[in-house]
Amino acid sequence: MSAQPFHVFGVSHVTVLLITLLATSAMITLSRRNRQIAARKAEWLLALLLLLEWPSSFIVGWSTNTLSMDNALPAHFCDVAAIIGGLALLTKKRELCELIYLWGLTGTIQGLITPALNFEFPHPVFFTFFALHSGVVITAFYMVLGLQITPRPGAVKRAMFWLVVYAAIAGTIDAVLGSNYGFMRAKPPTASLLDFMGPWPWYILSLGLLALVLFTLLTLPFRKRQA
Repeated sequence: MSAQPFHVFGVSHVTVLLITLLATSAMITLSRRNRQIAARKAEWLLALLLLLEWPSSFIVGWSTNTLSMDNALPAHFCDVAAIIGGLALLTKKRELCELIYLWGLTGTIQGLITPALNFEFPHPVFFTFFALHSGVVITAFYMVLGLQITPRPGAVKRAMFWLVVYAAIAGTIDAVLGSNYGFMRAKPPTASLLDFMGPWPWYILSLGLLALVLFTLLTLPFRKRQA
């Protein structure tokens, strides 16, 4: 399949952002209006979408000859976030819910706004990419605004701990395979926030500091509840 170049904030991108916003609003509305059966079905559907994202991406990559050492494993940050989001929706475990809230609205939302994507609609990679990123962002908002599962004291420390664990694992995989999971070895080829964070390896440290700031800001609205 011939691939058209993807255009950030082009028609297809803006359409995806609007669909993400509408889907988020719909799920939150279902939950708040106590339409429990409909809300639960939506949760299961979204969880299924997230948990099947990597197998679907692998199959799409294989069938379209876009599979490489950089995408064959579920080791990108957003791949891990998708698994966490799917499990959070199924189990409602608070640790998972607060982690997907913080990770989803700092890291994955950046991928949704500034996609590291080379394939335009209707290429299959376009669909798998946005199913992942939109699904994670929808889940992150839904946990707090729909289910009202808010971060507890210490959420920032726990999120930072798991972020460091992820970076260590991704960095090890990259060192062994020569891949670029988590963009630990190089910035994405497309424009992103990392372009403003200095050269390698300093942008990794800058990204960690930014994550700490954003995690803290995301928990500020709930500090009074925690007190």
